[in-house]
Amino acid sequence: MEIAMSRQRTGPRRRHFLSRLPACLIAWGLLSCHSAQAAPDYLKLLDRAETASGAPGVFAQLETLAPEARAAVLEERAGALDMLRNMRSLAGDASGAAQASMWFDIARDVQSQYGRSTSLALESATAEDALAAIVREAKNRQIVILNEAHHVPFHRVFAARLARELRKIGYEYLAAEAFTPDIPLHPATVDRNMGFYVNEPMYGAFVRGAIRDGWSFVGYDHNPEGAQPHERERLRELGSARNLVERIFTKHPKANVFMYVGYGHAGKQDVANKDGWKSVATLLREQLGVDPLSIEQTFMYARGDARVEHPRYRAAMERFAPSLPVVLRTPAGGYAMAGVRPGSYDMQVFHPDETEHGKEGRPVWMQTRAGLAPQPVPANLLPAQGRRLIQAFHADDGPDATPLDMVMVEAGKPAPALMLPPGTFRFGFAK
Repeated sequence: MEIAMSRQRTGPRRRHFLSRLPACLIAWGLLSCHSAQAAPDYLKLLDRAETASGAPGVFAQLETLAPEARAAVLEERAGALDMLRNMRSLAGDASGAAQASMWFDIARDVQSQYGRSTSLALESATAEDALAAIVREAKNRQIVILNEAHHVPFHRVFAARLARELRKIGYEYLAAEAFTPDIPLHPATVDRNMGFYVNEPMYGAFVRGAIRDGWSFVGYDHNPEGAQPHERERLRELGSARNLVERIFTKHPKANVFMYVGYGHAGKQDVANKDGWKSVATLLREQLGVDPLSIEQTFMYARGDARVEHPRYRAAMERFAPSLPVVLRTPAGGYAMAGVRPGSYDMQVFHPDETEHGKEGRPVWMQTRAGLAPQPVPANLLPAQGRRLIQAFHADDGPDATPLDMVMVEAGKPAPALMLPPGTFRFGFAK
């Protein structure tokens, strides 16, 4: 990695490999690290994902193919598309991540899954601010588990806001799937070695806020070696639950814990599935005798394409037109959900449509939800040819710091703005 620096100041499911992205992509020849391992080489991994998926040229081609031919192409490239959406997300390309994710979701036929899911009775439901509702319910629970889609950074913005509120009511341990097992209990700064996904700027901001708020950090994810895929996934959950019990609950049985996980790890089950798999949420409930508050946020958000959105999502947006994330209350006092197995989650977050981009070329939610301000890429960092991944850091960040933001800039094209908090910065680029 070659870095050039300058300074400037600015003001004000199917339960499958989705939940464990980096480990599974070894088979696709894209990556050889686990989700709880060290920092990515952004451009190298992005290049590999683009090559394996055929992006960006294959996307225009897919629209012209007959359904059977398109399905064959997507099936062959599904793993590469999954990696592509994650690497585009890490590199600050929200629209590019959404585009890759759309094709990936078509490949796994999400619409047929939606058709088998729980119906949502919108007519009798009322919308309530999601943060307020979760915090109210969390006061009567010991463990709160929130999931995310790994390629959707604004899920992490919501997680950061929730963490801030949970800390105020006495929650003390932040346990995340993304953290390396040896993450310090009380880290001083956010750095590249805390975990793969922590290198995404919004995840980095989440962790920075948690450090300021005095959370105790716990890494628990388990990466069993040598077993067959189904057995490996079963052992992963068992090992994760064991690590959580040993690292938190054996020492502090009454500890209040906020867990942040990917996809179906947050879902609760009555019995194991046909492969003997139980989620870490289920295992903790069984082993501790404590029912976690499980919250789902990976279905009800805008994808930018009706082909992969849950059909009840748009209906909910039209009925309630929320400006902030909401949950839906039923007349009986429970919470309405769709896309999930009954009883697997206690609440479901409905995010407003966050697909809009501003004139600076970046998602509007980065200003309205994350509180960031646009700043032009320094002119001396613009590439004369090819493309360059521009990165921004706090001026006093160390060499292993997670970037505050990143944008891909191509020679001869308008450069998207960097989106930054107040402060003094140094800038660099990855080659």
